[in-house]
Amino acid sequence: MRLIRGVALGTYYAAGANAAKATANASSMRGLVYAVKDNRDPPNPKQFVAHPLHPSPRPVAVDRTNAIEYITAGVGLGTVAVLAVQREMVIAKTKGSRRTADQTLDGFVRTSISIPRSNVVVLVDDNVHSGNSLAALDRLLGASRPTSAFAVAVTDSHECKNAVKARGFTIEYDETAKVLDVTCKLGAVR
Repeated sequence: MRLIRGVALGTYYAAGANAAKATANASSMRGLVYAVKDNRDPPNPKQFVAHPLHPSPRPVAVDRTNAIEYITAGVGLGTVAVLAVQREMVIAKTKGSRRTADQTLDGFVRTSISIPRSNVVVLVDDNVHSGNSLAALDRLLGASRPTSAFAVAVTDSHECKNAVKARGFTIEYDETAKVLDVTCKLGAVR
């Protein structure tokens, strides 16, 4: 079994989750996920975002072009390399069209950028719900090195004290199986 351990900066609450109303920083965490993900065409205008892990002492204007860089600079991951992109614009998952891991893998195309030479590959995602995107990307890249994951948020509908508290998660799949069957488990709020 292939195991990818990850950490997320906080918890993103799905639409309609009652826990979001009573949880500190839930709104700002959702806004940050939207800035990173922003799959609208045209993209949303820049919004001012302040995350406690980012080194900037003031809110920074963030949009789709710099949102991942804003996040990864704050936690010290360094430069982000775009190793894969979607073949075509995907339909928002909120419209009831959640894709399987295999469909996600089929939708990716590898870029010409070479995989960094580091010993450990860190896959970056906006919001982890099922782990399908990270597992698909891992398989696309060959699943040949120790791999970790970093996410802006994980999806949960259960109450927690603060939406910007870090959470661990694990993603598992059988790298020898034909079908990409993914299991994603959330850790406790730190």
